[in-house]
Amino acid sequence: AESKLSLYATKTDNLSETVTQLGIDLDAANSRIDIYADRYNTLNGTVTQLGVRLDAAESKLSLYATKTDNLSETVTQLGIDLDAVEGKLSVYATKEEVDSLGNRITTAEARIDVQSTQISMRVEKDGIISAINQSAESVSISASKINFNGMVTMNNSFRVEANGTTHIGGFVVSGSGLTNRNDDGTFTNDAYIIFRNDTTKCFAGIGGNVLPATSGVRGVARFENHDESDLWFLGANYAVLVSARGAKDNKAIYIDGGTVSGFAMQNSLVSTSKVIGRNEYNIVCINTSDITLTLPTMQLYDDGHVIRIKRLGSGSVKIALGYCYTYGSNGASQYKLPCLIYNQNSTLTGSNTLEISSPCDSMELVWCRDIIRTVNSTSYYGCWVQYKLPRDW
Repeated sequence: AESKLSLYATKTDNLSETVTQLGIDLDAANSRIDIYADRYNTLNGTVTQLGVRLDAAESKLSLYATKTDNLSETVTQLGIDLDAVEGKLSVYATKEEVDSLGNRITTAEARIDVQSTQISMRVEKDGIISAINQSAESVSISASKINFNGMVTMNNSFRVEANGTTHIGGFVVSGSGLTNRNDDGTFTNDAYIIFRNDTTKCFAGIGGNVLPATSGVRGVARFENHDESDLWFLGANYAVLVSARGAKDNKAIYIDGGTVSGFAMQNSLVSTSKVIGRNEYNIVCINTSDITLTLPTMQLYDDGHVIRIKRLGSGSVKIALGYCYTYGSNGASQYKLPCLIYNQNSTLTGSNTLEISSPCDSMELVWCRDIIRTVNSTSYYGCWVQYKLPRDW
C-alpha cells in the first residue's frame, strides 16, 4: 500500500496538441498534500505548472509557478516558501538555461529570506551578482556593480549628490583632485590630511593648520620622523625627500619669502681617500696621512651643488676632478671631465690635483654646469668654482 490518494482531471486537445491536468495528491507516507495544475504544449515544447504543496514532514508550505521551455532549454520559476522549522520566508524568482558547454546555469535570481532577525537578498543576472544581508545591527551589500540614483549620505561625513559631486569630510572631489571648498564654493575651512604612526613617532600632515596648539604658531605642512627603533636598520631618519629633474633648470625647493630657521647641513668625517658623495656637504678631514678626495659626478640637474671641505688632520688633503654631465656645444648631453677655477683665476684640469696645504684651511666649491672655460685651446664644459674661506690669523 502506497498510503496515497490522488484526484486529477485531464483534458487533451489534439488540434493544439496540449494536455491540461488538474490534480490533488494526498500522500500519507510523505505527510504531504500537493495541489497542481499542469499544461503540456508539444508544439512549442513548453510545460507550465502551478502548484501548492503542504509538507507536514518538513513543516513547510510552498506556492510555486514553473514554466519549462524545452526548445530554448530554459526553466522559469516563481515561488513562495514558508518554512516553520527554519523560521524562514522565501520569495524567489529564478531562470535557468543551458550554456554552450551544456551546463545548466542560473541567469537571473532574486531571493528574500527572513530568518530570525536577518533579511538577505541575492540578484544574479548576466554575470552581475549582488547580495544584501540585514540584521538588527548592520546591513552589508556585496556586488560587482551597484548603481545609486539620487543623493547618497553616510553619517553626514560622506555625501554624493545627484550630479555626482562627492563630499568627504571637509573635502570635495573635483575632477581628478581633492579640494577643501565648501558647499557654496568658497575656500574658508581649515581642512587637513594627516598620516601618523604613534608607535614609530612619525607624523605627516598638510592643510590649513597642522601644527599643535601648544606650538603657538600656524603651519600648513608638518613632517616628523622621530623613530627611535631603527625599524628598517638604516641608521638614519628622513622626514622629507624632494626632487626636481627633467628640465634644463630644476628647483627642488623655491622660497618665495620668509627665512629658514634651525638650518643645518650634514657633516661627513673623512680619514681616508674617497669619492665624495652627492649627499655630502660639510667634509671634515681628520686624516693623519695624505689623502685624495675626488669630486662627485654631477648630473644635469645638479647645477649649483655646493661642497665645503675643511682640513683638521695633520695629513695633506688633495682634491681631484670627477667626470660630470654637461650640455655640449650642440645642446646634447655629454660626459666629460670639467675644470676647477681656484686662487687667482687658476684652472685645475685633467688628472691634476688641488691641495689644501695647511691644517685648518678650508674652501667651498660650487658646481656651475653652464660655464665654459678654454685653457690652451681646450674647452671645458662645466666647472667647479672655488670660494676661499679666509683664516682668522
